[in-house]
Amino acid sequence: MRSFEAALRSLRDRVIAQIVDADSVEDVVHMAQRRAIPRDGTLEDGTRYSVHGIGCWMADTRGREADVDIDEKGPRDLRRLAHFHALGNCFRRRRQSGRHSRGMPPSR
Repeated sequence: MRSFEAALRSLRDRVIAQIVDADSVEDVVHMAQRRAIPRDGTLEDGTRYSVHGIGCWMADTRGREADVDIDEKGPRDLRRLAHFHALGNCFRRRRQSGRHSRGMPPSR
């Protein structure tokens, strides 16, 4: 679980640092919903994000990825922990096969 938490913190920090006026993933989601920023994008350092419904998927150039949902209580990062570990190497296998759940190309 520590590897997921570290990846999530790193991804979140990278996205927030590069999107002007975003102080949280929740801000990123709300900004995209208001069309203040694109729903999908690649940031200066190569980090990618994709806002979907009530959440945001993020991936870095090292292939780490996280998907965060937002509800009335705020971000629900930790709900993904059990799912992340249950999948094991699923994300790595999906990247190697060229498939990706969010329709974005795998990182190279």
